Amino acid sequence: MKRCSKCGKTKLLSEFYRLKTVKDGRGTYCKECSTAYSRAYRAANPDKVNAGQARWRAANPEKVKTIRAKCDAKRRAEKGKPVFQYEFLVNEIERLRENPAEECVEWPFSKKSHGYGQLGHRYKTCLVHRLAFEFHYDGYKPKTVRHSCKNKACYNPAHLYPYPVGER
Repeated sequence: MKRCSKCGKTKLLSEFYRLKTVKDGRGTYCKECSTAYSRAYRAANPDKVNAGQARWRAANPEKVKTIRAKCDAKRRAEKGKPVFQYEFLVNEIERLRENPAEECVEWPFSKKSHGYGQLGHRYKTCLVHRLAFEFHYDGYKPKTVRHSCKNKACYNPAHLYPYPVGER
């Protein structure tokens, strides 16, 4: 048992963070008080906190890369699908090549205001149905791609066809 010097409550040792510099190996504030103090400090000093984080990232680029890779892998494992929408689309087109679907396959992520699926690719926003057509037909890029199903969110390559420019 230990007494928190912030709130004055006596708590179990497991309710204090470990701290090697203290005789008993535990901090002087309980976890609850430490968390409240840290949040208040970060809210009051965002510039100092951001500058410190930037310095650490600049000094430890390999650690940053490792941490980001672990986080990405964890997200992939938790969701059961790729983190990046581009990877998701590529995997879906491969799946549709092997098992063609008759019904519409709607884009589950963000859509433009007029209903077309969109994703960020190569530093610009792209329409999903155009990318799906390009992947499925190995790089063929017509000026216009239309939906035979009239569903703007659909990216099933079986429902997409090139439309000649100038014809209506």
